[in-house]
Amino acid sequence: MNAVLHPAIPARSAAAHTLPSPPSPPARTAPMPASCDERAQVPRTAQPKPGGELLLTWPATPRECARAEVTLLARDRKMLIWLRTTGRTGEHEARGGVLTLPVRVKDGTASVRVPLHGEPRYAPADGRSGRRIPGPAA
Repeated sequence: MNAVLHPAIPARSAAAHTLPSPPSPPARTAPMPASCDERAQVPRTAQPKPGGELLLTWPATPRECARAEVTLLARDRKMLIWLRTTGRTGEHEARGGVLTLPVRVKDGTASVRVPLHGEPRYAPADGRSGRRIPGPAA
């Protein structure tokens, strides 16, 4: 058999119909923002602030999230703190006991200010391990 088609026989496409060419992607004016590294954090320090706030700090990553979800629970003279950085939006949203707060990054340290009801009376502790979170070094 000869693989070359005879000129008298019209060549037919294998497709039943022709498809339009795919549209070209739109030109981007600005690069898409990179997603952040969502993860559970263990605060390095916990410092009470005037006005009933608690400042939590931890080492920042290159792709630090702009928000953090904070859950607090008072138990056995400790204030247990669960902290998770997230890409979700919302400022001061309270849902199911979880506060979503803005994260600030300065000089390689990330921080979040947690509003409290009154002055803190309990020792801050990591909610996962129960270990006390120290205050800032003097």
